[in-house]
Amino acid sequence: MIAMLPLKKMSVQDKISAMESIWEDLCRNAGDIASPEWHRNVLNEREENLKSGADSFIDWEEKTGAIPIISLQYIDIHVKYCILNNLLTRS
Repeated sequence: MIAMLPLKKMSVQDKISAMESIWEDLCRNAGDIASPEWHRNVLNEREENLKSGADSFIDWEEKTGAIPIISLQYIDIHVKYCILNNLLTRS
């Protein structure tokens, strides 16, 4: 079943709330979701880049002050995706 949302009529906050509801549901059923192989490949590549020193972490506190608030909401959604994806690819 595909539910069609009236996206053009929804506010940004309504859209974010809808995505959060979907993420919460996906997290409750994370064991039932198959992650594509390319997700594992990307995570492995990033992990290797960290180990080799090709990539590094940045200080979150230092960088978040320069990011507009609306972007932080989308980063939060992206972080949820990454955490869920990481859990799925590690199991």
